[in-house]
Amino acid sequence: MARTTQQPCKQSRESASDARVVAVIGNDVSPPTLDAPHREGVYRVRVNLEILGESDPTRCGALLRRTARQNANRGWHILIYARSQVFGALNSDLG
Repeated sequence: MARTTQQPCKQSRESASDARVVAVIGNDVSPPTLDAPHREGVYRVRVNLEILGESDPTRCGALLRRTARQNANRGWHILIYARSQVFGALNSDLG
């Protein structure tokens, strides 16, 4: 999520009939940009701290709080991919 992308909001779908949609969003995605996928059934966003190589608890916490603020009015789930040490350090942010 901290990386810059050409696409402001990217969706990935699994198999057709039981599709689950996950949004991967950039840092500065506007609320209207997120509203369209929300209307189409997106209900979760992924924060992949592992692929970003991010393990600093302060920076990870900031990324999670930003993602939560971006999606607060949508009720989206936040999927977090990180090492177990990162989860331990972020206990207060995940509470």
